[in-house]
Amino acid sequence: MVPLPIKRKNRNRSRRPFSSSRLLESNGPDIKIKGSALQIVDKYMALSREYQTSGDPITAESYLQYAEHYQRIVDANELKIQQNQVIEKEKNQTKTIVSEERSVDETLVRESKVDDEPKPSEINQPLLEENIIGK
Repeated sequence: MVPLPIKRKNRNRSRRPFSSSRLLESNGPDIKIKGSALQIVDKYMALSREYQTSGDPITAESYLQYAEHYQRIVDANELKIQQNQVIEKEKNQTKTIVSEERSVDETLVRESKVDDEPKPSEINQPLLEENIIGK
């Protein structure tokens, strides 16, 4: 008999972020709806319109409340996506600012090294004066 491998729980795994394409399962009053949050909102809105036209305003309102719940989920998800985009932009801007500062610092270091070295005209000038005075 071959021993089966032991399954270990990965407790260090990161949680997947909630996404709008994530499939949900709604247990409504009469039916079960599967799909993304936006699809569930659309389905409940359609059911609400259907019951409103058939003359059952109470059931229509019930479906509207379900639709409102899933619309809040959609809105919260969009807010999280926008916040993540802002955070990513800030990170990218910080990286570019840091890299620009590094390049400016490197340029200043190069310029200061060049300025520290005496220029050939500065070296020759005192020698020429000594030769003139000495004669």
